[in-house]
Amino acid sequence: MEKEIEMTKWEEEKEEEKNLTRSIYVNMEQSTKQHVKKNYAPSRGYGKIGIIIKICIEETTRISFIYFLLISIIEGVIDKEKEGTTLAPLIVLITVTCIKEWIEEYGRIKKEEEEIKEKVVIIKGESRRRIRIKDIKEGDMIELDENETVPCDCIILQGKVSIETTETNGRNELEKKEGIKIIQRMTEEEMRKEEMSFYIEEPKEKEEEFEGKVHIGKEEEKVGIKNFIRKGSIIRSEGRIIVLACYIGKETKSVMRKEKRRKKRSYIDNMKEYYIMIMIIICLIMGIISSELYKRWGEEKGGWYINYATKTRWRIFLERIYEYSGIIPISVIITIEIARSLQKRNIEIDEDMKNKKGKVKGKNSGLNEELGRVSHILTDKTGTLTSKYFVFTKCSIGGKIYGKKEYEESEEEEELGLIERKERKEEEINIVEIDTKEIIEDYQRKGKQGKIIEEFFKALIICQTVEVKQDDEEIEYFSETKEELAIVAGSKECGFELIESSEESISINIKEKQIGYRILKRYEGEEGKKSVIVYDGKEVSLYCKGREKSMSERLKMKAINGKILKQNEEFNEEGYLTMIIGMKKMRVEEYIEWVEKGEKEEEIEKDLMLIGVTCVEEELEKGVKESIKKFQEAGIKVWMVTGDKRERAINVGKSSGIINKERITTNIKIRNEEESEKQIEKEYQIRKRNKKERGNNLIIDGESIEYCLKEKNKKKIQKIIEYSENAIFCECTRKQKGEIVKIIQEGENNSVLAVGDSINDIDMINKANIGVGIIKDKEEETEATKIADYSIPEFRFLVKLILVHGRYCYRQIGITLFYLIYKNVILLMCEFIYNMFCGNSRITIIPKSVKIEYNSLFTSLPILIFSIFDRDVPPYIIYKYPKLYKNKDYISSISFCWWLLNGILSSITIFFISYVVMYNESILIDGKVVNYDGFTFTIFVSIFIVVTLKVFFITKRYTVLNFIGLGFSIILFIGLLLLQQEFPFFDNWVWYRVFIQMLQTPVFYALVLLIPLILFSKDFLWRHLKRKFIPSPNHITEEIAYKNMSKTYNTIKSLHERDLFFQTSWHLPQNQHDYLDFSDSESDSVDLDHQNELELTKY
Repeated sequence: MEKEIEMTKWEEEKEEEKNLTRSIYVNMEQSTKQHVKKNYAPSRGYGKIGIIIKICIEETTRISFIYFLLISIIEGVIDKEKEGTTLAPLIVLITVTCIKEWIEEYGRIKKEEEEIKEKVVIIKGESRRRIRIKDIKEGDMIELDENETVPCDCIILQGKVSIETTETNGRNELEKKEGIKIIQRMTEEEMRKEEMSFYIEEPKEKEEEFEGKVHIGKEEEKVGIKNFIRKGSIIRSEGRIIVLACYIGKETKSVMRKEKRRKKRSYIDNMKEYYIMIMIIICLIMGIISSELYKRWGEEKGGWYINYATKTRWRIFLERIYEYSGIIPISVIITIEIARSLQKRNIEIDEDMKNKKGKVKGKNSGLNEELGRVSHILTDKTGTLTSKYFVFTKCSIGGKIYGKKEYEESEEEEELGLIERKERKEEEINIVEIDTKEIIEDYQRKGKQGKIIEEFFKALIICQTVEVKQDDEEIEYFSETKEELAIVAGSKECGFELIESSEESISINIKEKQIGYRILKRYEGEEGKKSVIVYDGKEVSLYCKGREKSMSERLKMKAINGKILKQNEEFNEEGYLTMIIGMKKMRVEEYIEWVEKGEKEEEIEKDLMLIGVTCVEEELEKGVKESIKKFQEAGIKVWMVTGDKRERAINVGKSSGIINKERITTNIKIRNEEESEKQIEKEYQIRKRNKKERGNNLIIDGESIEYCLKEKNKKKIQKIIEYSENAIFCECTRKQKGEIVKIIQEGENNSVLAVGDSINDIDMINKANIGVGIIKDKEEETEATKIADYSIPEFRFLVKLILVHGRYCYRQIGITLFYLIYKNVILLMCEFIYNMFCGNSRITIIPKSVKIEYNSLFTSLPILIFSIFDRDVPPYIIYKYPKLYKNKDYISSISFCWWLLNGILSSITIFFISYVVMYNESILIDGKVVNYDGFTFTIFVSIFIVVTLKVFFITKRYTVLNFIGLGFSIILFIGLLLLQQEFPFFDNWVWYRVFIQMLQTPVFYALVLLIPLILFSKDFLWRHLKRKFIPSPNHITEEIAYKNMSKTYNTIKSLHERDLFFQTSWHLPQNQHDYLDFSDSESDSVDLDHQNELELTKY
């Protein structure tokens, strides 16, 4: 049997040795093999040259590009003289798009390269030198100090260290790591000289797995995860440590788990390709009709002067396709790309989304409009919703609740003003908010409550793992858990100060009186349970703390206990992280007897006296609760996806408003295969029966997600998620976060925005429709901000970014897209109808050069100004009525058909009115009939006036720029046409002297005024009837805004809310700036039209 065991161990060792295939040699002649050239991996998977190749591939695979390329080829086949007139604009289009994308991408790469130029200290034998991060090699010994970020995956050689892993796994607690024991015994000088051989495994993605061993002379020691620190971790303990670089660059765990950044395209981009496909089909239909009718007309009525036999059907068809190809102009793409870039600039210069950390940055202008159709916001917890601090907020001692401090504002503070007070508060970090004054008063009165208070705080100080460091009479505390740090700091403010703490003893200062305790035993368990038995020289005391689940069985049954436990439940409902505190005293003899019986934990941890409850909360970032409420009112689901523990996630979910306390909560906690099918099926059936009641809370942990993502459960869990109103996904790995995004995206019309601040969030950010990174430092980018599409300094800025800018961009780009199609439909349909009267013989009523000018010069500026500056309602109205965000009618099949039909009807109206008025009538001043040139010129001028005024018709806010754009277009139109009258070399100019002739014709003026009047009368009538009988929420809010133009800012009565979301007054009309009134009084607020408000609530 013994031999078998020995054989098994030997086999395990051999197997282990097979895995340890990499060697690192330190202080040896033999050099370490380098597997990676440099310690750098671009966050998006490509460098400066790769950008250009990537952009070209992405742009040239679009339907629009393929279409324009085919038209260029057709042009070359049918007309050698005009070869290149379509290809040249296409090359310009690709060049403009590539330059825009390159500027956005290059800025990121340049920033990354600057970061890796930062230096670290490496040790080589007797010398120390500083090298750039990117020059770190495998086998380098690196010296790291407090608050430094680990530059690559490393093995700790010397020192004990606490590291912050929020960046790598999203957990808001410190991890303890230590050096290798046989190296710890050495001095630094010995370590520099000693020859060491490390044998480690090949790099793996799994962050909690690492194996290796070290040989030093004849000694050998295993190296494991406790000696391993990941790239991106932050050193938080005092003093320096020495580490060994083992994996660098693309082989680090963080980079190996990172997916390449995918190119994201907005919903409008996808729909644009779809609409282009429809327009291509229309173009093909027009080409087929025109070519077939041309052939038939030639066979039946063809003139003797045309040789119809020389052209094949295919050639005729291609000629017609080429003539009608302008129905999809290249200007559609160019105008939209320019508009997006300028919209991005508008977002970036918004002073309402700026603080000391920085301002909003847009890194993918192609997603501006996607911000206007967000259905789900998936947010990380630590660093996004919460700060990295826990706050000791209140407690219950002996059944009496001691709450938060109530701050009274002094006259001096009032004089500082709102903004100055806000800035001062941001600079302070206060982890204690409990009202210490009342606690101190009760303690000083002595009596029963005073004794309970003393025992309560003794328990808090004794049951902890806080490190004490004293420097220049200043005591500093360090702890793995920030919850303990807040509690110890709170105890100090209440007069109970931790002076010294070690494994064997602890010293407490109580009101200038120092008491020492000898620690006899320590026990730790699940649910944060800690028990410590201490001896003060007289008696033995057991102090115990833990969550309710771990403590309830250990307590004495007393009436007071029931009261405290009820308070604990109430605190939990409020979203606090609670800890129950218990204790008991015993004689020395009792303790000795327990030791002699075997020191069984369960025997001594019973019949505890419940003395109180602590309430700690993860401090929410400013405006988080209000922001989430606004999103929920707007119909956007805000869900939490975090790597942190279930309990902490739930507490933050409650305090932030992500979890609705009044709704039923479903907890999915699966631990085996059989259980997974049963639980998921059960929940699925419940949700299926109650489809209409989509209001439940859903909580799933990471382990359960693994079972949920299996193919047999995937569809059901997707439905369960779809029927949930609020959800928390906790204890998730980076990969699981990305999978959750994919599940939600598979729902109907779902657009997911993911927001996070750490490397643990990058899969979620990358896979979401829109990724947002939280800026931590003005000068330094995190992994999350590098891969994100937008960066913001605080979560609350999402309100303005999504509800205001997103909505504006969605409306502007949607209408712009349809308008650009509309104006070319009018032009080409007029040409198509005219050809019907001419035997479909490919007569061009508008020269090619004029068509190019029409799209690129005459009609481009007014719509560009609209797409950047127009807004239907002011920002404060959107904030007051967030339901307006739900209106997605700007982009839909109905809207597309409406614009298309409008274009066709407009072209029919323009053509036939001109035809009827001018046909065989002597309208020229010399008594002659209008010829082909005069007729086609009149049609073109009418089209120009109609499409230019159409922009003014759809505009909601008129500015100086709108009128400048209109004036510029008209002047350019007249100027270029007059210029071409005198120099008839453009496109074999057919309108030579026609402009001058038509300007002398009264009927011409009548027509170009009558046609727009008729067309816009129809539009005005439809607009009036729609607003009168079937008003939309937009119509009602537009009316509210118009009727209350005097003091619009006061519709937001809360001073706090104005401060959160509207720090500046840019969103107000210019003449309203003098009326800014920061009073919250009812008399100063605007009396909105009550009837309109009632109507709006229906929506």
